Amino acid sequence: MRDSEYVVFIIDSSGSMFDYAWPKVIQQIIDTLAVYPHVKGVQVMNDQGIYMFPESRGQWLFDSPAQRAAIIDRLVGWNPYSASSPAQG
Repeated sequence: MRDSEYVVFIIDSSGSMFDYAWPKVIQQIIDTLAVYPHVKGVQVMNDQGIYMFPESRGQWLFDSPAQRAAIIDRLVGWNPYSASSPAQG
């Protein structure tokens, strides 16, 4: 039995995370998506509430292999401003 129909990632994109832990962040996203191979929707934003896909603000991204690949591809260089404060996210 699966316990989640939707997955949201709120990522600390601060300089220290991006500079020192980003490969681990990417791997954790990949691992988490593998645990949930089929969900109704997925969303990705940083800890300041900046959406990875701004056009999807307020909606869920449709889960598909192509969308998952797009998330990982964009995550590699995604480095929006972060104050390391999750209150805004």
